Amino acid sequence: MRFYSCLCLVIGFFVGCSLTPKQPQALPEIQTSAVDSANWDDRDSTLRFERLVLPPFLKSLVVVYSVRDGVPGIKTGDTVSYNVPESGVVHSNRRVPVPWVETHLFRADSSGRFREILVARNCDLHRVATHQRPAQVFGCWMPEVVLPTPLQVYVAAAISDSAGLEAAYNSTLVLMNHEAFGDRMNPVPTWSEPAKHVP
Repeated sequence: MRFYSCLCLVIGFFVGCSLTPKQPQALPEIQTSAVDSANWDDRDSTLRFERLVLPPFLKSLVVVYSVRDGVPGIKTGDTVSYNVPESGVVHSNRRVPVPWVETHLFRADSSGRFREILVARNCDLHRVATHQRPAQVFGCWMPEVVLPTPLQVYVAAAISDSAGLEAAYNSTLVLMNHEAFGDRMNPVPTWSEPAKHVP
């Protein structure tokens, strides 16, 4: 399974967290890793890291691999870097990486320095983390949809603070459906945040 950046801080307070999100509407058939269904003989084994540099305020990211007229990224040693456009979609002409490649997200701060955005393995863990740090921006990897069969192998992530998770998740699913499935997921599943409990 691909080793994504994970939120170490969620382990400590996951069990004790009292805010439990509603589950997103069931996706069609899903797997937990976007590379599990890729053909092992058709993977890029020359990489150890992927580096995705996000524009400000981006909340939806989709990377589609093996696109004939896609971009190669900038390869330095065992690392490939992509400057993500405002659309949030990267069409890469590279093959999907082998599972142990680490993918890291970065964004320039107000001083122009690049800061890593911590990424949760799934969006339930994102909610747990942002319950403790509601103003901090985290990413979360979206589940991989296996059926209907995607047009190409892809990964997708939602990026947001606590208040924006629902909108980021839903917009990422719409983008993912369009880019990887040719709009064949109908209806597009959605995430629903729990109602705020007022004592």
